[in-house]
Amino acid sequence: VSLVLVLSGLIGIALGDTCYFESLARIGVRRSLMIGLLAPVFTAVVAAIAGQPLPGIIGFAGISLTLGGILLVVRVAPVREDVGEAPVTRHRGIGAWGFGVMAALCQAIGIVMTKDAIGRSGMLPASLLRLVAGGLGILAFELLRGRGAGLPLALVRGFARPRLVLATLLGTVVAFYLFQVAVMLGSPPVTAALCATSPILVAPIAARWLGERMPWTAALGTFLAVGGVVLVALD
Repeated sequence: VSLVLVLSGLIGIALGDTCYFESLARIGVRRSLMIGLLAPVFTAVVAAIAGQPLPGIIGFAGISLTLGGILLVVRVAPVREDVGEAPVTRHRGIGAWGFGVMAALCQAIGIVMTKDAIGRSGMLPASLLRLVAGGLGILAFELLRGRGAGLPLALVRGFARPRLVLATLLGTVVAFYLFQVAVMLGSPPVTAALCATSPILVAPIAARWLGERMPWTAALGTFLAVGGVVLVALD
């Protein structure tokens, strides 16, 4: 069980996050979020191969409606490309998009592997084991890529920013624990679909606190996604 959780952390967190960050740098935030919608599809395929139960017709309809709403929000809602235009426009080949696809596939494999092992090990031990394995895996990847020299300074700068520390606690520790609960209690494809709803939640927050205008199409996508979540809950 421990080996499965370690592998799920290395694949789903270390390799998956590394590929996702490469996708952000190469093709931008918006395209990366759109490719991330493949994660529920990949999760359903991997879960079927592993012999895990899949949602019913209503559940799949809810997943489809949710993904459609997310796609609508991602396509029209304002997304700030912090990585800059130069690196985004320079990498548009198949290889650049492949990082996003690989990130979605790694997330799917990690979810299915966790589903099999989390019930036998306990929620808290499984969460800690996956986080530690994923963190060490990312550190190993960075060292292999020759980026280890800047890590100590980056950590010092990170801990010097209270907002970043708070975001890390909420986004990594609390959210990851809740994600583990969802994996244990729910169907893997449903869990992946619900985790993909972050753009839906970001859009109104950005409109309220960052002053970004929310087009009516983004609002429509939000309502569609919420309706899909309701169908998933009714399945």
